[in-house]
Amino acid sequence: MAANTIEMHAGHHVDVNCTVHHRAARAAARRAALIGPLRSRSAMSNSLRYRERTVELAEQMR
Repeated sequence: MAANTIEMHAGHHVDVNCTVHHRAARAAARRAALIGPLRSRSAMSNSLRYRERTVELAEQMR
């Protein structure tokens, strides 16, 4: 496992875009970790609402 991480770091130093993307992904993961527990309940209700809305739209399209 250590060899893999070293290879990854070497690749990051070579590929700048990869480094930027990795940083953005890490930031997004951190944000999700912070927000996740707080918003899990509202997210669930939102998904239910979204499903209801999609069903309504599908019925209108018929």
